[in-house]
Amino acid sequence: MGVRNQKREILKRLDSKTLDAKFLVEIEQGLNCSPFEAEAVLEVVKEVYFPFIDERCAKAPPGKVTLVAISADEPAGKPVAECQKQSVCLTVHRGSEDDRLVQEQGSAGFRQARIPDLYQEALSQGALLTREDLAYRIPLLVGCLAFAPPARQQDAGQVNGQYHPDDDVQTQSFHGRSL
Repeated sequence: MGVRNQKREILKRLDSKTLDAKFLVEIEQGLNCSPFEAEAVLEVVKEVYFPFIDERCAKAPPGKVTLVAISADEPAGKPVAECQKQSVCLTVHRGSEDDRLVQEQGSAGFRQARIPDLYQEALSQGALLTREDLAYRIPLLVGCLAFAPPARQQDAGQVNGQYHPDDDVQTQSFHGRSL
């Protein structure tokens, strides 16, 4: 048995949360294709459609970010790479409300106030976020999420009883509780 390379495992899990990975899973499961066949279909789709897709259409509005996250319907214990994924649009910056929050409470106060809201926003769209999702996809929040345990022990662990064991990070939703 070898030594675990946690950085490689994190990158592998993040790679499984891309639109390409979502498309490959849909093709493999929906059409019962092999991974090789699914990859070939993906390449053909990219060659045919991507030259005609307007890149500006895919951008999120100001203050928002679009992420691919694990579907909230997935059972506990299922490897992240095999979970159904879905896109969520999260509000990272709410305008003057957040500007005032940063001014009054600083960056740390902003992160502590916004992170539970982001988890809840994703859950309301039917998805669960991991710390990795926010720490690697929204660098503004990295100071608070760099894989440190939650500040309160009762927040650790689970959302709706879900924990993905091959994911060193628990999927969490704080339902209004502060970190």
